[in-house]
Amino acid sequence: MIKLQFKFNKLITLSLNHDYFDSGKAKFMKIEPTFQTALKLEKHGLLERNRDNELVILFDKEKEDLLADKLGKSEGLELNFWVYCSDTSLVNYTSLPLDLHEGILCFEKSKGSELHQDDHVSKKEFVKALQPGEIVSDDYREIEILDNDQNVIFSATPKEHPVCYMPAIGTGVYYIRKDKKQTEKIVCLSERVKSKPLGLINITLNKNDCKKIVSDISKGDDPQSHEYSINFKARKTYWKYLIVSKYVNGIEEARVETNDKEIKFSKPQSTDLITGQKAISFESAIPIAMHEFTHHHFQLVRKSTGIGNKVILKHMPAPPPDRIIPESRSADSKVYSEILIYV
Repeated sequence: MIKLQFKFNKLITLSLNHDYFDSGKAKFMKIEPTFQTALKLEKHGLLERNRDNELVILFDKEKEDLLADKLGKSEGLELNFWVYCSDTSLVNYTSLPLDLHEGILCFEKSKGSELHQDDHVSKKEFVKALQPGEIVSDDYREIEILDNDQNVIFSATPKEHPVCYMPAIGTGVYYIRKDKKQTEKIVCLSERVKSKPLGLINITLNKNDCKKIVSDISKGDDPQSHEYSINFKARKTYWKYLIVSKYVNGIEEARVETNDKEIKFSKPQSTDLITGQKAISFESAIPIAMHEFTHHHFQLVRKSTGIGNKVILKHMPAPPPDRIIPESRSADSKVYSEILIYV
């Protein structure tokens, strides 16, 4: 019997993390190569494998000469990957722009192994997404489109094009420079996708990276693995408990007790629900991070006729992740999580 042995080594690892989840891993998210990147991986003898919250790019030790030959002749290797999320509530429990549907997140090498500018994904990664044929501008003296290496790949003037449309260029990261002023980063979506992606990851192995991989292979060493991470942060909201009392008297004198000295709730306030019902509301003084399984222990209590307090509700629920309420349309608006409770 002939035994076949395969040895695959990691070349690139992309990880998605989210501190909303107990595991720290970003659930409901997946990374997939774009169509052009999938062709590049095949051409270089590379394989992609999904596992949990990661995408791993592997190379076969039996085909490392092919990889070395391709990289040795190139000026670099640019790879693009889609980030998809199947959870429609993502923006509710994640610290992301509320108008995320109007653009896309763009992840690139920024600092160390993290593909974002701050410690977590923020609005700094939020960019405009355009498809070929969409209007870029109808008010300009000159428009230039630059690739990710800042090379001009398209230019137009009103004399030639009264309206500038996005040209037929490949999926990836580009820059638009209008009237020789500051450039704007965009992502071009030029291929069909199964659903609107959450983001695009752009990874470039530059010429020196490629030389190092080729050198390692020629020495018989395993090339160093390039590991990158994307870290999402849980959204903080002002928790507002709305208590409707059917059976408990004296709810107007109740208060919310917490197991956290930093978290305080307002005194009870009378309010009207959209249903016309009367309710008593308690609002947190500071925004509280949402979590898959809350670590907070809040109780609804009121003074007892005897000694101590009477516990009305021993465990107050955390807000559901599928609903948040911005106070206004402003980008820095306070965001509320309302929790309706009947007692």
